[in-house]
Amino acid sequence: MPSITAVTIFIFGLSAFNHGVSNLISPRKALAAKQLQDSALPALNGFSVAIIGIGVYYMLAAYQENRGFFTLTLGRFISARIFWLQGPAWRVIATWEAFSAALTAVALAYEEYQGIRLPNNYHVDIMLVKNYGFWPTWDIAKRPTSRYIDKVTSTIRIFEPTDDLDDRFKDSLSFSGGDAGPGGAVWAIYELLVSLIQHGPGYLGLRNNQRFVINEIEVNVVAPTDGGAHTKLSCRDNDNP
Repeated sequence: MPSITAVTIFIFGLSAFNHGVSNLISPRKALAAKQLQDSALPALNGFSVAIIGIGVYYMLAAYQENRGFFTLTLGRFISARIFWLQGPAWRVIATWEAFSAALTAVALAYEEYQGIRLPNNYHVDIMLVKNYGFWPTWDIAKRPTSRYIDKVTSTIRIFEPTDDLDDRFKDSLSFSGGDAGPGGAVWAIYELLVSLIQHGPGYLGLRNNQRFVINEIEVNVVAPTDGGAHTKLSCRDNDNP
């Protein structure tokens, strides 16, 4: 899910792109709306091409969640002032520039506040169903804003398999190793860790596909609550290993 700032940047980029295209399609209408003489047509065309490019940059930055670019767009306050000084014909653009910069500033400040208020910690609840696999459920208070995670806490709960589980999962969580190496359960645990590093909490990932760095991983195995004895992890308690 994109950030609030990314959404605002994308909207302003799309608006700039559409405005530039509209000016090029109907230049006479654009001149009349801005109360400009025909002699200003070359300047208007140059301006239109420029804002089309700016619109494309904005939309690409929004897609990439480029936070540095978002901050640099606050320079629109300066462009708003410049447009305002050019006279009434340009003050609509000046007002739009100032409004968009102010909205971006508010969105950035809000997300920064949320990032400070909420800890950079995450929790995952993992159902270990004997002989069938792991079922992780993530609790995510906020989407990761960088590749650095302070702490991930995992709670592992053990369950006996039920008869309505898909047979395709059967024997996928074997702890018995073979000639080729560790058993399937060991590889499943390994894949959980690799997926966390590659895709982060909730497997949401980052736009630039960077790997995550987790400072601390805590694993808690809680006592069973389904009434089973759970003397074995490799199979049901009433089956042979």
